[in-house]
Amino acid sequence: MKRHFLKALVMTCVLGALAVLPAFSFEFDAFDLQAQKGDIIAVTVTGVPNADATIIDCGFVDTRNGKFNFLGGAGGTDVKITKGKPFTHTFLISVETTPAKTAEKKINLFVESDADGFDFTSIDVTYKLSDSIPSSFSQDENGSWFEARIAPFPANQIKDNNSFTVTVTGTVPHDAYIDMVALVAERESWTDFGGAWDLNIPVKAGVPFTQTVEIHSHGKPRSKDNVNIFIKFRADKSVTDLPINNASATWGVTSEFDAKLPFVTDTEDDGVYFEGYAFAENFNGKKGKTVTITISGVPTGDATLSKVQIAKEAKDDLVVFAEAETEAVQLKKGVPFTTTVTLVLPKAVKQSQDNIIVIQAVSPDDSPDSLYINKCYINWIVEQ
Repeated sequence: MKRHFLKALVMTCVLGALAVLPAFSFEFDAFDLQAQKGDIIAVTVTGVPNADATIIDCGFVDTRNGKFNFLGGAGGTDVKITKGKPFTHTFLISVETTPAKTAEKKINLFVESDADGFDFTSIDVTYKLSDSIPSSFSQDENGSWFEARIAPFPANQIKDNNSFTVTVTGTVPHDAYIDMVALVAERESWTDFGGAWDLNIPVKAGVPFTQTVEIHSHGKPRSKDNVNIFIKFRADKSVTDLPINNASATWGVTSEFDAKLPFVTDTEDDGVYFEGYAFAENFNGKKGKTVTITISGVPTGDATLSKVQIAKEAKDDLVVFAEAETEAVQLKKGVPFTTTVTLVLPKAVKQSQDNIIVIQAVSPDDSPDSLYINKCYINWIVEQ
């Protein structure tokens, strides 16, 4: 989606006490703001209040025909401002509804104050579309807590007892700790389908972080559920705002073999060929997408890992969708190994209970007639 960067000075400032809104509502024209559902608007407010107050929300609204239509808000906002003291704060608004072509688009500040006649002695508002991700804010005796929706997750991939790896990246403006990464459905209340909890992973202010976790799923989402990858941070109580910059998330499916991945053998003139099959019923990807497959485990014999394939069992035949050489990875008896291959799908692969990952290896002709990989994990990540 093309990003349009806009800027507008305050054109109007309307003060009113609304029964269904906070005590004071300040309204600013935003007619030229070309935002749609899913966008993030960064609204920077600079001003001086005439009394102590708290800005509890900043919203994007449509006020056609005298009605107040909410299009999105910053949410979880409690910015305290002090009488006579200049302040500057940037709010990140998540757009929930695309405005109609005839919308009277406005930016609203919602303010609570004990003052009978609260106002700003000066105020300026600018706005633009942003790539930062907002986070909700709460506090308890342990500090400040922030939750953010990083990326959508395909709900049809989630079943009972699947294993996924999820990698989240980004940068935050304050020192914090990653507390949780989870798969969450957007319902009326929090509904998770698995997560990595109580992580306590430190991240430094301004330093990009990358964190990979393994999630074991439980339950099955409804067909109408929108499932997202959520991340939760803990920070010092002095921190009240934690936008996530350059945020992204990738995910993959892990096939876990509690015992062994067995290999079948075929003896040729130059040695014994081994071939192992791992179920990959959750695998799917579009044509041209990059797939990264990681394999680890402990082999029961010496061998050379030579090829990895994405395939499908069709009756008595094997349909190969894509394959990659492993650059002759040496497997040593009893020695743990990890190797990664990358390939590009020449055609689309649909999810199927018959999809498999095929691992090929070769040994000298005096090798044993069987090969296993104990504690075997196979993970694949498909480019989104």
